[in-house]
Amino acid sequence: MKLEKRPLVVAMYSMLVLVVFLPGVLSAVAQESELSEERKSQLIKRFPKSDANKDGKLDDAELRALQDFFEARRNNAPRNKTPSTPTSDAKPHADTDKWKTVGLQQANTMGGGEAAIPKSGKFRVFVLMGQSNMHGTGRAKELKAPYTHKHDRIRIWANGRWEYLVPSQRFGPGVSFAHQLAAFWPNDTIGIIKVSSGGTGIRGFEKKWSFERANLTFDGKKGSLYKDLMNAVAEAKRISKPEFCGFFWKQGAADGTKKVLANDYYDTFKLLVSDLRADLGDPDLPVFVPAYMNDEDLLKAAMSNMSDEDLSRIKNPAGKPEVKKDELLQAVLNYLNELSFSKLRKMSGKRPYMMEVIASQNRAGREIHNVATIYPGELPKGADGTHYSAEGYITLGKFTASAVQEFYKENTSAAVDRHSHGVTQDQLESLSDIMRQAVKQQQIAGCSFQVVHKGKTVFREAFGYADIESKRPFTTDELLPIASVSKPFMASVVMALVDQGKLNLDDPVEKYLPKFKGIKVEGNQSPARPMTIRHLLSHTAGFWGNKGITPEKTDLIRNFERPLAETIELVAEYDLVYEPGTKWIYSGVGYCVLGRVAEVALGQSLEEIARDALFRPLGLNNTTFLPSKEARKTVPTGYLKKGGKLQKQPSLAQIEELRFILPGGSLFTTLDELAALGQMHLNDGVYNGKRILSEASVTEMRRLQSPDRPQRTYGLGWFRGDVSEYGLADQVFHGGALGAHFRIDRSREVVCVFLVHQTAVQVQDLKNKLVEQVNEMFPVSKSRADAPAPTGNNAIKQQILKLFPQADTNKDGVISDAEEAVVSRRALKRYPKADRDGDGVLSDAEKQALLRTAGRGELEY
Repeated sequence: MKLEKRPLVVAMYSMLVLVVFLPGVLSAVAQESELSEERKSQLIKRFPKSDANKDGKLDDAELRALQDFFEARRNNAPRNKTPSTPTSDAKPHADTDKWKTVGLQQANTMGGGEAAIPKSGKFRVFVLMGQSNMHGTGRAKELKAPYTHKHDRIRIWANGRWEYLVPSQRFGPGVSFAHQLAAFWPNDTIGIIKVSSGGTGIRGFEKKWSFERANLTFDGKKGSLYKDLMNAVAEAKRISKPEFCGFFWKQGAADGTKKVLANDYYDTFKLLVSDLRADLGDPDLPVFVPAYMNDEDLLKAAMSNMSDEDLSRIKNPAGKPEVKKDELLQAVLNYLNELSFSKLRKMSGKRPYMMEVIASQNRAGREIHNVATIYPGELPKGADGTHYSAEGYITLGKFTASAVQEFYKENTSAAVDRHSHGVTQDQLESLSDIMRQAVKQQQIAGCSFQVVHKGKTVFREAFGYADIESKRPFTTDELLPIASVSKPFMASVVMALVDQGKLNLDDPVEKYLPKFKGIKVEGNQSPARPMTIRHLLSHTAGFWGNKGITPEKTDLIRNFERPLAETIELVAEYDLVYEPGTKWIYSGVGYCVLGRVAEVALGQSLEEIARDALFRPLGLNNTTFLPSKEARKTVPTGYLKKGGKLQKQPSLAQIEELRFILPGGSLFTTLDELAALGQMHLNDGVYNGKRILSEASVTEMRRLQSPDRPQRTYGLGWFRGDVSEYGLADQVFHGGALGAHFRIDRSREVVCVFLVHQTAVQVQDLKNKLVEQVNEMFPVSKSRADAPAPTGNNAIKQQILKLFPQADTNKDGVISDAEEAVVSRRALKRYPKADRDGDGVLSDAEKQALLRTAGRGELEY
């Protein structure tokens, strides 16, 4: 007989399926990784709605949804639900589909009934997002106390309201995560907003969601998960006062299946973090990313699947230098990226690009502000061998909660330090108000400002828009061109090479660039005196300035499609405008010559030299002369105010192919990395316990190197201010044509960084107001200002150590009597006129006078 003609028989047969077949389905789905394609096809035929994306296949996420559906039926849940819509006993707050979206489905099954928010303490809310191992496949029945009980200070956003967190079906790491943090903050309430979906790629979570982008991982029909989150955030803000305290992200496997997704993962994740911080109203929101492996383990895993021949080809590429140890991982990833899909699939399995995803998550922990990549290690797995067991989810939640605790312990210490440094909340608010008003009055589109005092960040905020048209917020993580603020970087690179013995400040330029030998000054017949590296660094080399020059000379430092070497060949054809060492004229072309000198001396590109000598030792992962095209797409729009309106301007970031490096003017960097350079200089060459520059080099950069002028004077790469009696600048600073400003104030122990993308003249007033406010926040103590000049032999020794640290020959941090005597003998021999009374010995007074001369740069050790 034919079943379709006998409804009663069909109904009986369906009941038989549920009674007999259901246990088998549950068992099969629990072992989903072992299901044959034939069995999966059978499941689709019997339960067509289980194929949510209609691709004719059942992926892991769809199998888990099917399993949840059958468990709900077995537990006598309502039968009018489909496998893609998990059930819940909780009563919805409102009759609206926005609380039944795919991103909130599991969260709805974890609600344990409506719960009010305690009025005492803070309401600390954490956002949890990700795919299956965030969603969680742990069985709720395997949970034990206290996770099975309602906690009076733990909430989850479920069914359009705040509910107790009590999983009824499946659970992930959020349960133990919330319980551990509730114990850490015993007076506060912990809230969870969880938006997750198994098997989902990162593009399914992004703010600028589109079906086409999300569907690269077959997630288009799930809709915008970011919208799910923001619906919950908006309603949560309406009915409570959440303080968003962190973002917990566990995702990546889906993006390891396609090359384009893996290659774009870092930039996509960075944008997600930026969007989330902006929409939650906290530019410093901490982000926690549990990753499978650190870089070292990742490299070992990659190399273990490669032949000796492949490894040899990677380590020693033909015609190129041997790959350095710290570059080996990237070289391996590049090699794997070039392999065919079939070969890579054989090596790496069904997620052949997963290593690139893991490397991107590790990179995010290094390069994005307040992002911590954490490594829980090997966690207990479930029966499928892919997802964690109940114990695994509990362990992952606890591990991440511990990372949150460590972050807030450090953050609390920093907050306490603010008070010990004498900074009030009103003073910090005044900095915010200055920036906020500038945006409100349309003086600028957006900007960021950071203040570091005694090594601790006391202020770090951004206001306005990176792009007015799209309303993209300006964040504290923006990559920006900094124009002439590049010069302190370039000078620091050169001083690092001097420390390494690869250059000497008084080397003649013609030693490296023979075309400059015999160069003349305009109107003179005889060659000019040789210019030196010191002259190039201090703008005293004889070159013309940046203003009032011919178009041809302007083109030398503005044509970014011509290599630096070619530019310098053209520069050498022009006469100088004054004798080297006799005048000071601010010159961009002089720094171009400086960059080419370094390239010839070391036989490398300037980008490589800067990276090896300064950027990498200092941990500057974003600072570069040549950002990738993808990185340049994220650069805030440049603006110019015309006719009372902000108008877009062409930007260095928009140039199709950057070939020319302007050594003193085309660097890209971030707020934090500028602050790191400043702190290194403030610490006399040391950063995070590691010596980057010698104290002698830092001191030399602060010393007068240009002919004295009544207003500002120049050292090596720095403008100088607040010059002490001994001639060393206690304040060094530099600005750029694109508005950036960078300042180190030793008397206040402060580093200030201001970033914007607008003409410097138009933001000068804003910058000045910020600096003035910082000066008021950290006044120079009267005792220091009125202190008499040091006297006596101990004071002389201290000054010798400060001005000439190389005099400390045994490196014990003290100038001994013997070392001081050597300095005195050398000084007397070289500067006999210092012996004013002619007795053949330098008295304390004569030594002090000579040291003051040394501080002004008029003599050397």
